[in-house]
Amino acid sequence: MKIRELKRDEIPQLAHVYSTAVRGQALKFYSVDQINSWAEYAEDLENFTKDLWQGYTLVLEIDGCIVSFAQLSPLKHLALLYTLPEHGEKGYAGKLLDAIELYARSEGQQDIQTEASLLSKTLFMKHGYSIESTETVSRGGASFFRYRMIKQLNSCCED
Repeated sequence: MKIRELKRDEIPQLAHVYSTAVRGQALKFYSVDQINSWAEYAEDLENFTKDLWQGYTLVLEIDGCIVSFAQLSPLKHLALLYTLPEHGEKGYAGKLLDAIELYARSEGQQDIQTEASLLSKTLFMKHGYSIESTETVSRGGASFFRYRMIKQLNSCCED
């Protein structure tokens, strides 16, 4: 397992991880229409690429293949965290979350905020995030309920 920064030529792989993660894991929580609207974000590779280069993105690879990624954009906002379904429940998202938090802390951030789906809320709660509020947003014509969450970062080491 290796965690490292994203390279420009890897964006199509991240688009694959994103759409596969959404399509493969969200059916327990969302309708097919919602999933399709959500997954389509990564299919617009031009905008997906632009968004990824606006933030700090880490990838987690196993045997040279990217299986998970996370992005801060801006530095105090976790914008993306996705893992291929066949690599879920192995702790990879948590390891990326730890690495992203370490980077944010090293850049002077006092906290990290995110919007968590019904799918990811439990992971964030296990990693010390708390719910600030809930909201419903629209993406591609579909409505999504999500949690606005925050985690205070310690100045040195996490417990």
